Parts: sequence; structure tokens; C-alpha cells
Amino acid sequence: MRKIFFIALIMFNISTLLEAHPFPTDEKLYEYCDKIDSKLQKELKNFPNELTKDEKNNLKKETVSEYPTIVTFKKGEYLYVYSKNLKDLQGIYKVNSKGEPDGAYKEFLSKNKFTVGYYGKNGFEGYLRQYEDGKLIGICSAYAGKLEGIRKIYYPNGKLREEFRYFDGLENGKGTLYHKNGKIGAIQNFKDGVLHGELIEYYENGNIKIKGFFKDGKENGVFEEYDKNGKLTRKVTYKEGTWTNISE
Repeated sequence: MRKIFFIALIMFNISTLLEAHPFPTDEKLYEYCDKIDSKLQKELKNFPNELTKDEKNNLKKETVSEYPTIVTFKKGEYLYVYSKNLKDLQGIYKVNSKGEPDGAYKEFLSKNKFTVGYYGKNGFEGYLRQYEDGKLIGICSAYAGKLEGIRKIYYPNGKLREEFRYFDGLENGKGTLYHKNGKIGAIQNFKDGVLHGELIEYYENGNIKIKGFFKDGKENGVFEEYDKNGKLTRKVTYKEGTWTNISE
């Protein structure tokens, strides 16, 4: 899920508000997100569609110097963001009287793919959801403008594709990727957004493909590579991301 450019667009600098979440457990974080989500779902019931051709012709159009490829329209409580040629809707955001994000928003990555979320006083929070062709393909909790807790990405058939944990906006702890058949494709470990710890990749039949360790985002130590039948094919030794020896 990409970051929302709208923050800079309306000069709402949330960087001064960001803070690590204060919740002692995941359960408390999710309780908070559930409350925000109730507000989001209520607002989505009356959320507007994109502007009609007549509305785009009649409403005041504004440009933003920081983003020369977009234009904006204000209608009621909502700000609409379009590409400069007015063909592509990029986002609809509920704003307050100061023009700051305040409530539900939708950001469009394409005609069939969009992200839905909620802006509170400290930035986007609650649950960020991403949809494609009407199906949920991703969800993550957030607090004060940062991803927090578990992020899940799904295949179009609804099966889990990725599951990663975030803290303070960065990947931390174990992350798991899955093959389309539901079997684990890889287990990774992160520290402050970079690979750190053991990495294991698997073939679709469940056998190990690669096994090794990372330290501060770089390969470190011996990486073992296997064929689909589980036979060790070679070992590669790394030091701070640079291989130093290969044995086959």
C-alpha cells in the first residue's frame, strides 16, 4: 500500500505528529482500530462517486505547484484529485474547513484498484484496505500515520499471499509469504524495515529452496541452496552482503 501523497497536497504536515503507538498489546491496538473502523464504515455509506463531466466543467479547478501533474476540485466536504487531463481519478478525500484530511478517503491506483482508509487528527489510522476488481487484496492496521500490527496481502482467489508485522511504520519480526497452493513460500525476519535473521525459501512442494541469514539487510554467513527434491546443490558464504566463497 503506497503512502498518501495527499498529505503534502493540502499542506497538512503530519510528520510533526507521528509517534510510536501507545498500545501495550496487539489486542489493544485492534480495539482502537475497530473504533476508527466503525466511523469509517458509517462515512462510506454516504461516500461520493467521482465527479460528472458537467461538475468538472463547472466546479473551480485548482492546481498544486508541488504536484504539476494533478488538479483538484472541492465539492462540499470532499476534495477530488484528478490527473491533469481529467481522465484519471486519483483520490477522493473528506476534508475539514481548513482543508485538512478528516475522515474517510479513497485513493485510486487504477480504475479497478483502490485503497480505503480514514484520517484522524494524527494522520491515517484504523484499517487500511486495498481492493482490486471488487475483492479485498490487502489490509493493515495503522496509527498516527504509520502502519502498525499485521499486514496481510491476498491472492485474487482470497488465499493469503503475505503476512508481515509492522511496528512504528517498519517491518519488524517474522514475515511469511505463501504460494498459490497455500504452502509457505518463504519465511523472513526483519528489524526496523530490513532483513535481519534467518531466511528460508520453499518450493511449492514444501521442500527448502534456500536457507541463510541476514544481518542489517545484508547476507551474512553460509547460504545453502537445494533442488526441488531436497538435495543440497551448493553453499555460498557471504560477509556483509558480498560472497566470499562458493562450494558445489
